[in-house]
Amino acid sequence: MSSRFSRRMRRAAREREFIYLIVSHDLSAEGRICDRLAVMKGGEIVEILDVEA
Repeated sequence: MSSRFSRRMRRAAREREFIYLIVSHDLSAEGRICDRLAVMKGGEIVEILDVEA
């Protein structure tokens, strides 16, 4: 995921007050655009993390 795309997604979410769901195995990439991440194991959320901007 490009950093340009990441910045646009983060800005759009803040300006328009919406949320989005991204399914990925690359937490470092998703952490660039998310304020919070949920970690799932076996179909259950096992941890919710706040991401530092």
